[in-house]
Amino acid sequence: MLNSDQAELPIIRVETQAPDTQKAIGLADAAVKGLDGYLTVRADDERIESTRRLQVSGLGPAQGHDAARGTGRIMALAAAIIVFLAGCAAILIVSGIARGWRTAAALDEMSESEFDLTDLFDGELDPPEELDPPDESDAPPARKRKAASRG
Repeated sequence: MLNSDQAELPIIRVETQAPDTQKAIGLADAAVKGLDGYLTVRADDERIESTRRLQVSGLGPAQGHDAARGTGRIMALAAAIIVFLAGCAAILIVSGIARGWRTAAALDEMSESEFDLTDLFDGELDPPEELDPPDESDAPPARKRKAASRG
């Protein structure tokens, strides 16, 4: 836009957001009126002639439309489910690794002579049927002493 002296004048674009379209349009109209009122008060304070004052006007009626923001609730729900499942998987993986470390540590502590399949599973599983339970006469001397002291 140009004035009578062919000097370029600023154009101010107002964009507003509100809960609905009508409120956004009303807010944009109020912004133009508010700027005009502010400039009028400043011009009155500085005693500027009315012919030399800045004039504010809208270039037309305010236009509004609904704008979708963000990815929506479905994407948020999908992201929450993915994060939850990833957390569950991480818990299962970490507990499996910890269980493996404990088993490996227990196996390292046992010598080959003390190794017994029932010690490995702590009685949680039955030994395979082809293995007979150890006979106390076949047990190493350390086992015999432990068996004798139990009862």
